Amino acid sequence: MNSEELIFVTGATGFLGVRLVRELLDRNPNATLALLIRDRPDQSGQQRADAFVPPSDGSRVLVYSGDVAQPTAASLPKP
Repeated sequence: MNSEELIFVTGATGFLGVRLVRELLDRNPNATLALLIRDRPDQSGQQRADAFVPPSDGSRVLVYSGDVAQPTAASLPKP
């Protein structure tokens, strides 16, 4: 992958998603990940991502709060 690569991931907080995110970060050192994560009443999507994204990779991860089941999920801003 080149340095312009952006990988969009949904389901990142699930059992497989957490492992997928870590694997993508390890195998693609020049890529940026965009994660769509649902907010919870007590946690934002960013807080949920902070629980499994290594701090050293935090600058390579963009977190968008949303839900793929909602129509507004398709209108994410460009990073």
